[in-house]
Amino acid sequence: MSKYPKLNLPSIQIKTKVENEKIFYWDIIRKKWLILTPEEWVRQHFIEYLIQHKNYPKNFINTENNWKINERNKRTDIIVYDRNQSVFMLIECKKSSIKLNQSVFDQLANYNTLNKASYLLITNGLKHLCCKMNYETKTYEFVSDMPDFPIN
Repeated sequence: MSKYPKLNLPSIQIKTKVENEKIFYWDIIRKKWLILTPEEWVRQHFIEYLIQHKNYPKNFINTENNWKINERNKRTDIIVYDRNQSVFMLIECKKSSIKLNQSVFDQLANYNTLNKASYLLITNGLKHLCCKMNYETKTYEFVSDMPDFPIN
């Protein structure tokens, strides 16, 4: 996959095929073939990182969730549920050439108005920014490392 950059995530084995000069990959969450884009490259690496290195069960991860916010359809890149099926973490993935800035964070925070996730995370595969939400004080705090999957 020399077309795609090396990321600041562990390497993964991704199942691919080429059709009509387009690269497709097997999405282990959606269980179907999809076109491999630079953003998907980041998303698939991050999903594998969650499963293999942070102990997140695959069946607690969902992708491309549709939400309606202010009469507009929005999609969350990755949503992680806890054992109570509450939203634990929302993750916004950008291709590696996109800088992580306030507008990227605001996009995810806007999605969170409906979800009330415990954590928000933005990544471009090179840099990852994670914050823990505090709804009582209406604040958030950036954390140095995202949490492992909660045991309880």
